[in-house]
Amino acid sequence: MALTELQRGICRLIAANRIAGGESYVSRDIDLFHDTEEALDRTWRADRDLLQADGYEVVVVRERPSHVQAVPCCPPAPQVRATMAPEHGEVEPDPAGH
Repeated sequence: MALTELQRGICRLIAANRIAGGESYVSRDIDLFHDTEEALDRTWRADRDLLQADGYEVVVVRERPSHVQAVPCCPPAPQVRATMAPEHGEVEPDPAGH
């Protein structure tokens, strides 16, 4: 899921514009989308294993066939919430408000 040079450039440009405009909010979320539930399942397992092998603790908030929400953290780094869902699927509402 590496970003292309074009994608990185677009993200940098938008971020710089928002910061220049006084926006102080910095997102801690990383949203990853997949074409199918099978692709989500395959990459979620591989990504989780990779993060854990590199020393990250991965706390699963929700894990369903169509949606995974997890918090990878490695103290003292700030937490980032990762949400994964099929690109055109619906994300089920979280009753806990996460």
